[in-house]
Amino acid sequence: MATLDWNRYYDRTLGCWMGKNAGGTLGGPVEGCQEALSLDWYPQVQEGGIPNDDLEVQLVWLHALETRGLHLTAADLSAEWLDHYLPNWCEYGFGKTNVRKGLLPPLSGAFNNWFSESMGCPIRSEIWACVAPGLPLLAAKLAREDAVVDHTDESAYAEMLFAVIESAAFLEPDRDRLVALGLAAIPDECRTARAVRAMIDSWHASGDWAAARKAVLDAVGVWEDFTDAPQNIAFTLLGWYSAPDDFGQAICDAVNCGFDTDCTGATLGSILGIAWGAARLPKRWMEPLGESIAIIAERTRLTDVPRTLGELTDRTAAVAIGSLAGQGYAFGPGKSIELELPTPEELRAQMQAAGLWHNAKDEVERAWHHGRVRLTYPAGPLLAPGARNEVRVAITNTTERTLEGPISAASLSAGLKVALRPRRLDLAPGETARLTLEAALEPADAPCAHVEAVIGVQAEGTAPFTFPVSFVRPMTWRIQARPDGEGEPQVTGGELLAVGGNSVPLPGAGTWVGVTRVLNPSARPRPVRICAPSNAPVCIWLNGSKVVDNPGSERIMPSYHCNAAHHYGEGVLAPGWNSLTARWQWRGEGETHLFLTTPDGAGWGDLVFEAPEG
Repeated sequence: MATLDWNRYYDRTLGCWMGKNAGGTLGGPVEGCQEALSLDWYPQVQEGGIPNDDLEVQLVWLHALETRGLHLTAADLSAEWLDHYLPNWCEYGFGKTNVRKGLLPPLSGAFNNWFSESMGCPIRSEIWACVAPGLPLLAAKLAREDAVVDHTDESAYAEMLFAVIESAAFLEPDRDRLVALGLAAIPDECRTARAVRAMIDSWHASGDWAAARKAVLDAVGVWEDFTDAPQNIAFTLLGWYSAPDDFGQAICDAVNCGFDTDCTGATLGSILGIAWGAARLPKRWMEPLGESIAIIAERTRLTDVPRTLGELTDRTAAVAIGSLAGQGYAFGPGKSIELELPTPEELRAQMQAAGLWHNAKDEVERAWHHGRVRLTYPAGPLLAPGARNEVRVAITNTTERTLEGPISAASLSAGLKVALRPRRLDLAPGETARLTLEAALEPADAPCAHVEAVIGVQAEGTAPFTFPVSFVRPMTWRIQARPDGEGEPQVTGGELLAVGGNSVPLPGAGTWVGVTRVLNPSARPRPVRICAPSNAPVCIWLNGSKVVDNPGSERIMPSYHCNAAHHYGEGVLAPGWNSLTARWQWRGEGETHLFLTTPDGAGWGDLVFEAPEG
């Protein structure tokens, strides 16, 4: 058993946010540099530090905890994303676009998301540790709900690893025991665990920072995506191993590994802040940043954000009091509680029993007062006109009484036909019913980018409960080989190409031309950004005007924002149908993508892409 008193908790929570701000300010200006660096001080110093999504998103999660309560679900957090955090960088954008199309978590993090295993969620772990101090399993559960909003697999493991280390650090001072707990919280075979073990093994064998960095890259390095989580998790912890007693050197050593440097520096800063407490953090690194929090207000759409690190700590602590009360602990100013950390073996068993390693990429999870719902899309969520799909529905009774009554399904979209079987529930407490929803989509006069059905439960003695089931219409093109030609190609005949996401699967090397029609369902013209990240040359025409002339790039990150300007173009969609034509000079390897966003980079959820008749 260990004692957590109020003063210790408050000092470590304040240290968390101070360290987060310092590490993010150090690493922010060199984010994306993939070579080894040699920083020994902030590249840029300003009051409040450098604004950083690593901290901004956690202000949104604090708002969620304060307004929605402690039992947050991934669906709650996805709504907070849409309402309160505007940037659409990489996985943020793709996750939010999926939610706009009705694909709720965990499917929102997995479907059509090139960045699903990157650093966007591991950097959000601290809030969950700070509201579950000394309770690593609870911190991991909250972290997992967060992660699957816009990530899957390695990113979810990475956020849980950090949340466990940070939660346990409120009680446990020993680095090696904390890292052992973190590794126990994730599967041994995952890339994140392999990266951390490669770093530790190399460090213990050589004591050499450069050798440990190389060992990580040799084991799991992904140069195409500097935000890939496993390598950056290991870089974060490498700073702790190379400089265990020197805050400044530790965050410099993490950042100097390169890659996602704002994330590595910020997270190690917060870990050390919790483990050491604010009082032990060096004034040399803290005082230049002051007490304020630097954010870009336009990015958060919140009216009541904390203005100082002290206010952020006060509000985090207020949530923690309620969180601990829910676990049976009376905590607050002047009080102390006794907590016992699990052993690594105990935590591993708890994580597995709680299903926290279950990261299926084809599921949606829902909860209601009387039970849980899991929708599984064995063939994925795509449904084209003239096609069929099915969803497996699992409903679990979490009450202490039998749930008995009819269950039915109805279509909410034109052309969608659905049938549910069986059509009655009779569930004892703890039992799960397994049903199948069959769906078919007929051509409709007003096609939609996504279609919905609704399933309703009418169990005797409970209020009726309904939940949606969504399907996404694939993008279709008509393409043909065209070895030469200038100007906008005229595509006649050709073959039909269905595109399930944004990556266009061209049949082989050569010059290909294609055409699709884009339906703008609005009565108003829409300014759009045409995004065509590609390794090979591609030209795009919108309604007869060339909008993209992209020579291609050896390395791309197919996001809404982070490629060279030649991968993007601007145009206007007229109300109704619009023509989109492309010419690809495809080399047979690499990737080519195409998608449309708003001018400021938000993915549209209602545009239909349909090939013309041949």
